[in-house]
Amino acid sequence: MNKIDFHIHTVATQSDSKNFEFDLKTLKSYVESAHLSAIAITNHNCFLRDNFDDIKANLDIPVFPGVELNVSTAGSFGHVLVIANPDDLNEFADGMDALSSEYPDCNSHLSWSRIVEAFPKIREWLVIPHFRKSKQIDSVTLKQIDSLTGFDALEVANAKKWLTETDKIDKALVVFSDCRPGLRMPDEDPEDEHRFAYGFTYLQCKEMSFSAIKRALSNPTNVSVFESERDFEILPEALPVSKRINVVLGKRSSGKTFTLKRILDAYEDDDVLYIEQFEITNKAKKSVFDESVKKEDEAYFDSYFQPLQSAMDDYFQSDEEAHEDTVRAYCSAVIRFAESPVDEYSNCPIYKADEYSYEKDDAQEKNDAMLRRSARVLIDGKNRVDIVKQYVDLDRLHSLDERLRLLMKDAHVTRWQKKKCDEVVGKIKSELGKQSARKPLPSSAPIRDYFKLCYRKYRLSNLLEKFIQPVKLLDEPEYKYLKRRLRRMSSDSAEARRSCRVKIPQGTAVAGLFKKGVTSREKLSLLRGFDPIVRANACQLLFAIDTRIVVNDGSNSSLSGGQRAEYLLLHSIASASGKDVVLIDEPESSFDNPFLNRDVIRLLNDIAKNSTVFLVTHNNTLGVSLQPDCIIYTKKASDGSYRVYSGELSSTKLIDAEGHEISREEILLETMEAGLDAYLNRRHHYGIA
Repeated sequence: MNKIDFHIHTVATQSDSKNFEFDLKTLKSYVESAHLSAIAITNHNCFLRDNFDDIKANLDIPVFPGVELNVSTAGSFGHVLVIANPDDLNEFADGMDALSSEYPDCNSHLSWSRIVEAFPKIREWLVIPHFRKSKQIDSVTLKQIDSLTGFDALEVANAKKWLTETDKIDKALVVFSDCRPGLRMPDEDPEDEHRFAYGFTYLQCKEMSFSAIKRALSNPTNVSVFESERDFEILPEALPVSKRINVVLGKRSSGKTFTLKRILDAYEDDDVLYIEQFEITNKAKKSVFDESVKKEDEAYFDSYFQPLQSAMDDYFQSDEEAHEDTVRAYCSAVIRFAESPVDEYSNCPIYKADEYSYEKDDAQEKNDAMLRRSARVLIDGKNRVDIVKQYVDLDRLHSLDERLRLLMKDAHVTRWQKKKCDEVVGKIKSELGKQSARKPLPSSAPIRDYFKLCYRKYRLSNLLEKFIQPVKLLDEPEYKYLKRRLRRMSSDSAEARRSCRVKIPQGTAVAGLFKKGVTSREKLSLLRGFDPIVRANACQLLFAIDTRIVVNDGSNSSLSGGQRAEYLLLHSIASASGKDVVLIDEPESSFDNPFLNRDVIRLLNDIAKNSTVFLVTHNNTLGVSLQPDCIIYTKKASDGSYRVYSGELSSTKLIDAEGHEISREEILLETMEAGLDAYLNRRHHYGIA
């Protein structure tokens, strides 16, 4: 089988999250170490002919011209790979010259119809949209692409997703690197070689011609991301490992952490959990621990207070002052009207007449317009016309449209008549008012709306009063610990300002919220005067949730330093649920063997049901008692490079990508037991024959 990688970036563009400088030597190293049979150059929204020609001249494998395009889809845009036939290189380059100017920035995107217009031969090329990967194309757009040009495969983020999705889709699924050869990792030792993401797909295809590759992709059975069905492969060398649990062993400075980071490079951030060496120990410091618990609980805070915040938002959006002024003016006018003398002019019925109300008319007009627009979309729609005709009679739609037009015309005439009537009545009332000593009764005021608003404020202030009272929330058990929460009001304005996650403008009278004797009703009135952004985060100002992690043994005692570390490790591993890959670098610091054997091993086995785990360890409890499916051994060679070996736990030998072997027993004794002599000495002290 041949290996291909058709998603490689060689030019830093605005769409690249990290700047990089392309390094041809790094690309050649990747191609050689991964034993690739063909690659494609797919930079973001551009094609540089000189860059492509230089790469093609320096590699001994086929290099195909391509591009990664921002294509309009639901939620803004998604990515689609377009790989051209080298025979059409000039046509492809010309099309990209035309399109590049239409991508002025990294968020620019074009419709698929525009892409097709620029590439007349695109149906003969390879079209590979993102799927189960960041910037994926939504299902509706995917159907549009399929109907206009078809597509040859779907690119998923990694091999784990390929395993999950491949039996659900009738199209070929592929995994590519999306690499940027030459990109240096920010935490990389300057003396280390460049690292890069990797990803490749195996094709059952004898030759690497463009037409042969396109034919092979048309049949999903020709496509795999593993050379062997039973293997799960990592690293450019396609090292076989387990889909479940892998233990990474090696002496100090042998490349264990470096190997983890190489694996990390191949996965998107949302798909991987990486617990770094010493990370748990550092986070277990009390101040850091307390801050992390508080930070993690922000989501809980927002969810808990969302109903109250929503109710306050509704109240703040109402124009209470305007309603109050209108009602007050109306009441004063009514009193003046009642107190003024009655005469023949003011006694006329028309003098007391109200204007027409247009509220119901407005609502009906809006609904009719919406209904008519919907009908016209179905009548004039250019897409799915055949389907619409199967379910809807177009003649009846035309009749509906005409009926709605006539109704809206009649409603318009009626409104015009009402307004004319109001004008006439208004003029008559004005003339009568000139003759009468009694001022006319004003038009009706929104009294009902005002009373509804008052009632809402009353209910809201009562609810707020209840929230102000401190309350212990329901305990949440976590492993052998309890998460205990207390809801309370913020102690003062200083705490409120610290707790609020938005910047509070100068001059905001936050202190007024916490003055002694200020009622809930008054708090609401004060909040109404704050900046809208601050009002939208009112609960953050007013309240706090104190969270404590305690021992779940009835004592409710606070955690010691070691217990904080235990909790963090278990909590971090458990958070990996749903991740494709979990990387853990020497977690055993500060932990005793009973905890590792009882809690950690159980949780890792649980996580491994859905995630692939890589664990670096020197601890024999973790390394052996875990019963990993695969052992990975790293070794630093004399030339400074790292060699990586792998094999099943039961294997006598571990093998690297080049076929070199090493004794599994020797490795376990050296890395897990500190050598044979130390192991035999311990057996003696334990009284083991």
